[in-house]
Amino acid sequence: MAGTVVTTIAKQKMLEARAGISQLPVITGMAFGTGGVDGSGNVIEPTADQTRLNAEVLRKAIDGYEVISATKIRYSCTLTESQLAGEYISEVGQI
Repeated sequence: MAGTVVTTIAKQKMLEARAGISQLPVITGMAFGTGGVDGSGNVIEPTADQTRLNAEVLRKAIDGYEVISATKIRYSCTLTESQLAGEYISEVGQI
């Protein structure tokens, strides 16, 4: 299973925010995709240089978030029964 990857762009935005050059954008949505595995079902590891999902199929606003600890936040997004029906979601990104 692939883990969480902090992209190079996200690291750059955090560095600029810490330096006072810019502000971090608020996470407002989630993107869901089907491109996280290859044709044989093997996980395609995300890379730090990715700027989008491999095969995005839906974007949706987040419902909210929960602070889990000083370094973790859990974002939630509810899908209706008909959204992504029959799709195998294998990648998710924050937007």
